[in-house]
Amino acid sequence: MKFTFKILGKTWVAQVVESQKFQNAMPDDSIGFCDATTRSIYIDADFVNEETVRHELAHAYVKESGWDVIGLDSEQAEEAFCEIVGKYGRTIVKQGDMFVRAWKGLGK
Repeated sequence: MKFTFKILGKTWVAQVVESQKFQNAMPDDSIGFCDATTRSIYIDADFVNEETVRHELAHAYVKESGWDVIGLDSEQAEEAFCEIVGKYGRTIVKQGDMFVRAWKGLGK
């Protein structure tokens, strides 16, 4: 299943990947992955839930904003995080919930 999101005006695609295939592709025990170069989010099929999807969406917002590459110190990083939560927190929750509802609607 693929699901399209707008993140800061850019189109991103999230998709669920069969668990074994996902785990074989990951170098660690991740259950989700956000790829800014392709604007794609991948979720392990065994871990499709609101928390995981929202977590990966938050990565996408950070990456799309460019805050992950500008070398923020800890205080600046905290401010950037709070800015994302304040501006986009509700949207991240809504997008994550829509994705999970759509996945569950497919009988998963």
